[in-house]
Amino acid sequence: MFPVQRRIYPADLPSPADTIALLGLTAEHLVEAGYVHIGMDHFVLPLDELAVARRGGGLHRNFMRYTPNAATDLVRNAYAQNHRDVGAWSASIDAGHPPVLRRLALSDDDLLRAALIRSLVRTGEVQFHTLGDDLGVDACPLRKAAPPKLAPLAADGLVKQTGVRLRVTPRGRLLVRVVAECFDR
Repeated sequence: MFPVQRRIYPADLPSPADTIALLGLTAEHLVEAGYVHIGMDHFVLPLDELAVARRGGGLHRNFMRYTPNAATDLVRNAYAQNHRDVGAWSASIDAGHPPVLRRLALSDDDLLRAALIRSLVRTGEVQFHTLGDDLGVDACPLRKAAPPKLAPLAADGLVKQTGVRLRVTPRGRLLVRVVAECFDR
């Protein structure tokens, strides 16, 4: 995406196995130093509001970060991307228009997948039989389509699926983004 990234030669990057080992080593050092793993690759001190929210079951995740409350300023059924160029952004504002470069209306399937991914990164699990209740949508088709993508992750001990429940194992918590990708269209 950025020209400077083309200067990185793939052969110079660590292998996937080395990357996972480095991630595990980093997590070990952070925990030994007194940090708490709240999810994905996020660590905080035990008295941080995010750690307190995690312990109390109130940790949430929006598109940008973990948060101790569920309140958001997001429009639920759409995504919008602002202009990246400051000049174009300013010109839109000056003309009295939203500075939106492009928009995407979300389908029920998109909303269901978003809820599934939020549940994975927030709690480390998904209950398929209740997942679509808020939307009035059946989540079983997502559960039935997932096994081919999840099989290698299960074989590596990163996830466990039993019936209507998918759970990220302690070993898989640092790689929950990879699990979430199995459900992202």
